[in-house]
Amino acid sequence: MKYRKTFRARLLILFLGGTLIPLLLLTAVLMVYFNNRLENQSEQMVRNTLVSMQENISNYTEELREFSISLIGYTEVMDFYQYVSSEEYYTIPDDYEYFLKHYNYRKVIQKLLIFSDSNIMGVGFAPMNDIDNAYHMAYKNVNIDVSNTYAYRETPWFQKAIEANGNFIYISQNRGETISKESNEEITFSVIRLAKNISNQQPLGVIRVEASSPRLEEIFKEMDTGANSCLMLIDEHGETIYTTNSKFNQLATRISDNVEVIETEDDRLRVYTEEIPATGWQLAYLSSGRDIRQQSQPIFFLGVSLSILTIIISGIIYAINSYRITGPVNRMIERMKAAEKGDLTTLLQVPENANDEVAVISRNFNRMVQKLDTHINNEYRAVLSQKNAEYMALQMQINPHFLYNTLNGFITMNRMGEREKLEQSILHLTDLFRYTCRNQDACCLQDEIYFLEDYLALQKMRFEERMQYQIEFDDTFRNFIIPRLLIQPLVENAIIHGMEPNAKQTTIRIVIGASSRNGKAYLCIRVTDDGVGFDKERYQESKKVGVKNIEERLSYFYKDAFFEIDTQREHFTTSTIWICLEEEGGTHEDIVS
Repeated sequence: MKYRKTFRARLLILFLGGTLIPLLLLTAVLMVYFNNRLENQSEQMVRNTLVSMQENISNYTEELREFSISLIGYTEVMDFYQYVSSEEYYTIPDDYEYFLKHYNYRKVIQKLLIFSDSNIMGVGFAPMNDIDNAYHMAYKNVNIDVSNTYAYRETPWFQKAIEANGNFIYISQNRGETISKESNEEITFSVIRLAKNISNQQPLGVIRVEASSPRLEEIFKEMDTGANSCLMLIDEHGETIYTTNSKFNQLATRISDNVEVIETEDDRLRVYTEEIPATGWQLAYLSSGRDIRQQSQPIFFLGVSLSILTIIISGIIYAINSYRITGPVNRMIERMKAAEKGDLTTLLQVPENANDEVAVISRNFNRMVQKLDTHINNEYRAVLSQKNAEYMALQMQINPHFLYNTLNGFITMNRMGEREKLEQSILHLTDLFRYTCRNQDACCLQDEIYFLEDYLALQKMRFEERMQYQIEFDDTFRNFIIPRLLIQPLVENAIIHGMEPNAKQTTIRIVIGASSRNGKAYLCIRVTDDGVGFDKERYQESKKVGVKNIEERLSYFYKDAFFEIDTQREHFTTSTIWICLEEEGGTHEDIVS
């Protein structure tokens, strides 16, 4: 089946292609634009924050370096370091000199720790002598702890400090080692350098300044990370010094490989890094795609909401304007179809103040229908007048022959002295001519039956026993309106073509009543004779004037009526008129003559 594009469908295509689709595309483009802009702004903010945090961490490590440098400026500190690194410390450990140096060192160290940054937890000193493993650790408000169990000489940081030869190195805390139980704070990282004798520049030992995490926590709080993002401080070995989310610790080694994006099972992390000067550390921010999407969700929901609102408003506007445009067009199409079926009475309603194209077309259509109705009425009257004239001519052809035979019958009855029969026959002929001379196109079925009784009575007078007739009439239809002289030609054909050529007695039967056909109710008028019949094929080729007149009068008088003949040679002929009882516009009783 070929698809037919309606006017409304074309308007819908125009609406979608010209308004809705571009508007939705514009909304989608704006959403993508603002989402990308949000990502760029987020990226720029991350980079700016990382630079700021880098400076803060650098300042923090610089403070620790300065603190470490400040130690060698105190005579008490250097005297103690020289003393514990000498052989005297191990040969005479309990003399007054050791007590004095130890006291002075503790007093200076405690003073420095108390008045220094609160995140500096303590100062450790690992002597270079290899007599024992005496590691000296000083914490705030705590006596100096000397540990002989900590094998610091075997640790990597001790070796690195010697190799650095006085330069600072930074190491993250090995969380598996225990130096002292005095501190309950977690050590995050340490600043280490080699201490030398000022006079001969001989190595005395390694100074280790321990730092805790609160200061880093304050620095890391400057940046608000998302629930799925992470900020990390990573040392040169790819180990985590500090992190805001411990579940990302296993990604530290991958970050140190300078990757830009890390794919996980449920997320896509973009990596931003900044180097911490002089430490070899990296400050890394793992930006979660899920967090970015959560940030862009308000934009997405706003875009979707605006799109839905746009679709609703646009749809309402389209529906209203489409109805205003297609409504009159559809009504015009309906009126065209009605006019095609013959209904030319109803016109299109056009507002007086309307002057658009549809109104102009509607007015022109109304004028065209009115002119067409006038033309058809005039043509119909002319054709009907012509048919009536033809029918009257036919009657004039039939009447003389019928009158001649009837008058001969009257003469015969007069000679035979059948006065009463002659009088009754004259009355039948008078009623017959009175009926035929009416100036009417239609009559009720009861009058047509009376006329047929008069006509058949006169024919019976002529043919006597050769002709028998029966009339069965449903009195319910006595007022049913039919064209005048509709049935008489069928009865006359039954006499002329069915009975006259037949030597035997012929019965003409007229049955009028209701009947059902194809699910519809019809008035059935049937004229049957048991005469000689005829050839049906020859009948179709040469229809008589009377039969053609019946068919034409039925088509003009009724919308749903038809005529049919059934015959069989030497047996019968049946002529049937079917008139639908469900005609539009009311019952047939409403038709007036």
